[in-house]
Amino acid sequence: MRNEYAFIIPFNRCDLHKKGAWRYKKTLARPEWWKKRAKILKEYTLKSLKNQKSQIFSIWGLFLKQDMVNAKPVIDVLNSHNAHIAWGSNNETLLEGCEEVLAHYHNKCKNLVMIHLDSDDMYASNTISFLRKQEITPGSVFYYSSGYIYGVFDRRLATFDAPKAPPPFVAMVFPNEVLKSYDAWLKFRTRFKMNCYHHQVHHCKKRKKMPHGFYCYMMHDENVVSAWSNKHTYTKIGKFIRERPKKVKILNRFGIDYERVRHEGMEISNKSVQQPQVPIPYGEVMEYPCRRDSYSCNRNCGSD
Repeated sequence: MRNEYAFIIPFNRCDLHKKGAWRYKKTLARPEWWKKRAKILKEYTLKSLKNQKSQIFSIWGLFLKQDMVNAKPVIDVLNSHNAHIAWGSNNETLLEGCEEVLAHYHNKCKNLVMIHLDSDDMYASNTISFLRKQEITPGSVFYYSSGYIYGVFDRRLATFDAPKAPPPFVAMVFPNEVLKSYDAWLKFRTRFKMNCYHHQVHHCKKRKKMPHGFYCYMMHDENVVSAWSNKHTYTKIGKFIRERPKKVKILNRFGIDYERVRHEGMEISNKSVQQPQVPIPYGEVMEYPCRRDSYSCNRNCGSD
């Protein structure tokens, strides 16, 4: 049996600190959020998966039953991409819905590589092909610290690095024998210290840091946790990519046709280009992200 690869896209209120969970609950109660997220998912996240050089993987969307009605726009998009849909109960934990995933792969693979992907983020085109070249052993955790961050509305692209608290781009390896039940899978996670949030991945026993450039964070007006003006975001931003050819080449790796996006665009939202309360560490060229749209901007800030 071969190794199987599965992108897990959670809509089950996962991976949040308790003090911030109320905001996510409130967000998912709004039908408008699901409609906007379906658009982001279709235009960016799933395009990055369709752009993978190796198509040997599956896509799973994890949902809570209480969101069944509101989630229809997102589910329709996932169904159009032949994704699997799994439903959890109302416990609102990271692991809800995984029982269906485990049952699907039990006795059908040597190891299951579960790759976490938030519904508004992207992986580079060589993510799966590069993973397949790694030593895939039970309990291995592959995490990504350094990548990119892209603004949907202002179309700015920058490098992003979070070595102390890696972002939610993680791949975990589980052997076939622990897929037989939820309890066996959970015990295995505990044994290898894999039962943690992505920013605590340094606790995992068999972790491996992957090279730069395999992920791209998305900034848009419906971000629940991250925003350009959020101190946890702008302190990790490195260099803005201003050269058009370089920007086009990087975004192509994530399935983004930059010229099409630039000319068709999406409606500019004031919320998406909030000015931070302190300067972004960007050197002498500019202190703040540009608040203008790309067509009226003549500052050297990465927008064009």
